[in-house]
Amino acid sequence: MDRALPHELKRSHFLMLDRLARDDTKPILLDLSRSMQVTKGAITNTIQRLEVRGFVLVEPDAHDGRSKRVVLTDLGKLVRGDALRALAPDFLELARTISAPDMIEALPLLERIRKYLDIK
Repeated sequence: MDRALPHELKRSHFLMLDRLARDDTKPILLDLSRSMQVTKGAITNTIQRLEVRGFVLVEPDAHDGRSKRVVLTDLGKLVRGDALRALAPDFLELARTISAPDMIEALPLLERIRKYLDIK
């Protein structure tokens, strides 16, 4: 994946951009840490790298001065789109190995698992 990603993105960067693209709530770092199942320090490092490049914006939480909320910028949305297009051949290869009916059957379960992991 790292070789296919544009803009010198690493897998962790892409996964964070993708996670933020699915979440309009402006998650706090702790929520991201839980949903990505990594330490808060790892999330902070990834977010800082993305922020320097203008892909995310970190803002103070209006209700808790200690917490920071993360927002995907318009540039971050564009970069995520570029990454998805770059990964398309890999997705097509996956589609060739798993039948459409199997994928359609699995999708609701996979979506429930992703939503569960996003809140844990």
